[in-house]
Formats: sequence, C-alpha cells, structure tokens
Amino acid sequence: MKNIIEISLILILCTYSVCSIAQDNTDHVIAQFNTLEYYPDSTIKIAYNLKGNKIRGYSVEFNSTGRPIWIGKYRNGLKHGKWLQNDGGSRLYKRGEIDWGYSLGLESVGLEMGNMKSIKRFQKLYARLTK
Repeated sequence: MKNIIEISLILILCTYSVCSIAQDNTDHVIAQFNTLEYYPDSTIKIAYNLKGNKIRGYSVEFNSTGRPIWIGKYRNGLKHGKWLQNDGGSRLYKRGEIDWGYSLGLESVGLEMGNMKSIKRFQKLYARLTK
C-alpha cells in the first residue's frame, strides 16, 4: 500500500511538472516553428512547420491555457506515427487517421512507472523542440 501511495505521489508531481510548462517560453516556440495558430486570447494553439503547402515534421498542440498537450509528426500534411500526450498517453496515426488497432492511452497500461517514463519522454521532446 505504501508503494502505491509513493507511486501516486510521484505521478502527481510529474503531472504537475508537465502542467507547469505553460507558455512562458513563447519566444522559443516561435523561433522553432514557422507557423503558429492561436486561440482568440492570443495563446498559441498549434505550432508547426510548413514546407511548400504542407505541414511536415514535428508539431506541438497546446490547450487553451497554453500548456503543451500533444506532440507528434506530420508527413505530407497528415498526422502520422506515434503522438505523445502530456499525461503519458499516446495515439498512433496512419496517413491522418487514428490507427484503432493500436492501444490508446498508457503505453504500459496499469503500470505507473511506464506512465512516468512516457511523461518524461514528452517533457524531454518538448524541451528539445523549444530550445
């Protein structure tokens, strides 16, 4: 029981640290992506790179308070590959459509350690993309 409480507290702290990555680094986001979409209050909604007329490479999607919630790649203007969520979840896309054969949600369902690793992976990727 003690381990469950400790793991739960660690998970809460990791989630809090992801949530604290709000748009205080807007300049870095603007510098790394050539196209931004905004919410009505000027908070960044989506950051991505346009090449030609298509979105290509990494994209970061933000919630209305400016926290990054999804990171993934576009290929030929369509979401493609594994998209990471800030809470440790993930989603697999093939040519713009969700691959429903892939298990949505936690990579290691029921394993908080797997979830924490996924959260850390999200944080590291976000930090790398917004240097």
